[in-house]
Amino acid sequence: MTDFDDINEGPDQSDADLLDEDRVELIPCPHCGEMLSEFAQQCPHCKHWIINQPKSMFAGKRLWWIVLAALGIGMFVLIYALSV
Repeated sequence: MTDFDDINEGPDQSDADLLDEDRVELIPCPHCGEMLSEFAQQCPHCKHWIINQPKSMFAGKRLWWIVLAALGIGMFVLIYALSV
């Protein structure tokens, strides 16, 4: 048997494992929902930047929740100040 006997042999499981490792996972764009590479820094569809940016504490929260929390804290401080 020579080294050339298996040239016409089809792919086996080790070949499939190599192909799986080379695949890039697709994730949805958080802005438009189109699928893009997990390594993309900008969506090619909507041009929204995907790179991880530090988010503020209030990012994604509705304004009225913030106002409600501030009013609640203010009321607590007022009641505490009047009772002392």
